[in-house]
Amino acid sequence: MTATLRPYLSAVRATLQAALCLENFSSQVVERHNKPEVEVRSSKELLLQPVTISRNEKEKVLIEGSINSVRVSIAVKQADEIEKILCHKFMRFMMMRAENFFILRRKPVEQKKIFMIQGHYPVIRCLLRRRGWVEKKMVHHSGTTLPPPQNDLDSSVMGDSDTTEDEDEEGDEAFRPPQLFDFDDLLEFDDLDGTHALMVGLCLNLRNLPWFDEADADSFFPRCYRLGAEDDKKAFIGDKQPKKQEKKPVMVSPEFVDEALCACEEHLSNLAHMDIDKDLEAPLYLSPEGWSIFLQRYYQVVHEGAELRHLDAQVQRCEDILQQLRAVVPQMDMEGDRNIWIVKPGAKSRGRGIMCMDHLEEMLKLVDGNPMMMKDGKWVVQKYIERPLLIFGTKFDLRQWFLVTDWNPLTVWFYRDSYIRFSTQPFSLKNLDNSVHLCNNSIQKHLENSCHRHPLLPSDNMWSSQKFQAHLLEMGAPDAWATVIVPGMKAAVIHALQTSQDTVQCRKASFELYGADFVFGEDFQPWLIEINASPTMAPSTAVTARLCAGVQADTLRVVIDRRLDRSCDTGAFELIYKQPLTTSPASTPRPGCLLPMCSDPRGGSSDCNTASWWALRPCRPQARP
Repeated sequence: MTATLRPYLSAVRATLQAALCLENFSSQVVERHNKPEVEVRSSKELLLQPVTISRNEKEKVLIEGSINSVRVSIAVKQADEIEKILCHKFMRFMMMRAENFFILRRKPVEQKKIFMIQGHYPVIRCLLRRRGWVEKKMVHHSGTTLPPPQNDLDSSVMGDSDTTEDEDEEGDEAFRPPQLFDFDDLLEFDDLDGTHALMVGLCLNLRNLPWFDEADADSFFPRCYRLGAEDDKKAFIGDKQPKKQEKKPVMVSPEFVDEALCACEEHLSNLAHMDIDKDLEAPLYLSPEGWSIFLQRYYQVVHEGAELRHLDAQVQRCEDILQQLRAVVPQMDMEGDRNIWIVKPGAKSRGRGIMCMDHLEEMLKLVDGNPMMMKDGKWVVQKYIERPLLIFGTKFDLRQWFLVTDWNPLTVWFYRDSYIRFSTQPFSLKNLDNSVHLCNNSIQKHLENSCHRHPLLPSDNMWSSQKFQAHLLEMGAPDAWATVIVPGMKAAVIHALQTSQDTVQCRKASFELYGADFVFGEDFQPWLIEINASPTMAPSTAVTARLCAGVQADTLRVVIDRRLDRSCDTGAFELIYKQPLTTSPASTPRPGCLLPMCSDPRGGSSDCNTASWWALRPCRPQARP
């Protein structure tokens, strides 16, 4: 009997030892049993998850806890007396501590301070618990409760995480609701393969910016076309004509420059609307055949090294035309001369599927060969910034967070801290590999830093915005950050949201944190590349470990603390835009989407302004069908 009972006694002893870890917690409950700010250690989770001790399938004790009650069931058959005594003592021990524990939780439950978390967000979990909130566990479709991540309750290491950036974002994609900027053809909430594309939406919505503000999207957003839309495809082909391969010539005739100047003059006339009375069917300066020959010569000069001679008489005319173009073409200074475009699948993140190309045939072949990607215009092409600002000869981009707390009135908060991401390779337009031109950490972290990089570049390929500002000071541009970069980023964010606002249903008591990616021109002008609806919070480097924890903490200050105290500290968030309230139709939440709880589970309803049941990550505002 002793041998038979030993495994059972070992299980009971181990469970009792775990429960005894609550002794310190129990004494705190006696003194402060009605104060939810009591800090509870991770061993308390034992009370919220089922505990089973058994010798075999017929002899077991199941103890199951929940937020509102504790249910204990016991099934002991053919048991010895000592087993029954152990079981009953164990039950009394657990019940006593469970009662104390739920007394402690009663107050936050009555105040509806309950939250759920999707994904790995230990900082959010820790900070909400500090505020006296209670977590409702996320449940798998199979009905099992997801276990809490380790160390979530240890405030001293709340920024630590073993989850990589890929794991962090991949996990979120499984729960990702519809995103904000793709309103061409809306998909159902549970269509996980057709995640709405921010790039496609930006491409479309920013074309309507003149209706919302006196601004030109071409001044901050590189030209962009949807390859799946026939009109856009034709416009892109007009922007980038096909290339035909020929043997490298020794010299290109001066007439080539004359044709280029005449084409530029015609383009200037079109921009000045001097062609308004022109017949739409009238031929351009060059016929299609003439354009083909012209572009052959262009590629011979740019890509094949052909020489231009006897140009002395045309230099001044070229300079005059360039000055006229610069006055009316906002993207002139970032154009370059290699006509490179970046091809993006509109519904993917973290740099997946992105390629830099300079051959039209290759781009069209890539897209036309995949009908699924062509559907709904999910492929976009965007003009590549060929003259970016470099740091020690290496390309970088900047991740800028902003927070939307309301869509009517549109309310936007801008985060003062940001970080920049470096490429692992020196910049070169002759090498179109992603390792040179894409700065996503999810791509670059798998690559080795080039031995030809400058030694002052960071080994982890990240700088904080403060380090970047110090570098600008060393460059002799101390005012660039405050006078050009930050105002330009704020304007780009506001304009992108303005053009999307009318396509988003207003949902109160919700918010969304976004991550905008910017590249800078040689004149420090910021260019908006894309907006991410699910920016990673993974502490992939020392820089992101600090900044990601900070932006999460400050987000809670804005969306929770400021509801009770309008003058509270909002951390590094700055309110940059709030428009007057306008009338809009009532919105209907999409089924299956986690929202702040505004309904009584018994069928009644409650006031959204007083309810405080938050689902984190909170749902994005829902696009209108």
